[in-house]
Amino acid sequence: MVTIKAIVAKTEMTQIFLSVICSTSIFLSYSTRPARYGKDGGKPYLDESNENVMIIVHIETQAAANNFEDIATVPGIDLAFIGSTDLSVNMGYQLEGAKHPEVQKVIDELFIKGKELDMPIGTVASNSAAANAAFDKGAQYVGVILNNVITSALNDVVSASKATQSVK
Repeated sequence: MVTIKAIVAKTEMTQIFLSVICSTSIFLSYSTRPARYGKDGGKPYLDESNENVMIIVHIETQAAANNFEDIATVPGIDLAFIGSTDLSVNMGYQLEGAKHPEVQKVIDELFIKGKELDMPIGTVASNSAAANAAFDKGAQYVGVILNNVITSALNDVVSASKATQSVK
């Protein structure tokens, strides 16, 4: 089990502030676990959760992208997650979104810097093709928007059904 603690890197977050968060925080992760997931509860669950914390910093602003090296080299950060939609909005490309060439340029640079700094990169993908493209760029963690995947699969089923009906 890994407990994930995400930190959004905003303009006002400095390397020192991130260092303090990463080195001094104990992240209690406890839930009532009504479905009884996992083998442990209570103190064993809390102990294991605190020993297996993954700290993810979100890069969602131009300022965070500009300061990526300072952010990514803070001891204790396990992964840098590129929030492409938030980044595109912050950069002023609300309509074009993450596909805008300037946003893609920043994202590509972040992947390169991540590789140079040996910092794993994560991002979000709207479908399996976007997930594959992210992995091809070097992403080690990709969050896929499940609603889009389900909708796409259902559309495929409907299209196949219509094609079958038109043949009859």
